[in-house]
Amino acid sequence: MKLAKIRHRVMACLLDLAIVIAFFIIIMLAKLPFIVSMFNNSEHTVTTKFIVDVFRWGVIYTILLFAYYAIIPLLINGQTIGKKVFKLQIVKEDGSKVDYRTMFYREAAGRLFINFASLGITAIVSMIVMSLRDDKRGIADILAKTKVIDLYESEEE
Repeated sequence: MKLAKIRHRVMACLLDLAIVIAFFIIIMLAKLPFIVSMFNNSEHTVTTKFIVDVFRWGVIYTILLFAYYAIIPLLINGQTIGKKVFKLQIVKEDGSKVDYRTMFYREAAGRLFINFASLGITAIVSMIVMSLRDDKRGIADILAKTKVIDLYESEEE
């Protein structure tokens, strides 16, 4: 098993990000009348309904993000759509398939919680860590004891 190259991981990540953003834009189109009416309101006051609505949509987005990054890889052999396109796969350190517990820990603790808590700074730090380590593992990989392998390189051997 050959470890995935950082540039392949970044390209897969960017594709996944584009997919997630496109999906969120589609969802936001449903909220467009609410947003327009909020800005047309001359008082521009923040109401309890607005706060509850923003919180509810934040929870929905978080659940969708978690579903995309944690549940989809369980359904398609340790791969998000971006990883599938670039022939990458998430596996445990020993090379075995990831399970529910591993993916939950990798994505909930390693990605969602830490990235949100640091406002994305740890995503940059994780890229630096990945480039400096011989095993090319980021912070989420280290915490969850996973690695990303390159399936394309494995086919050539």
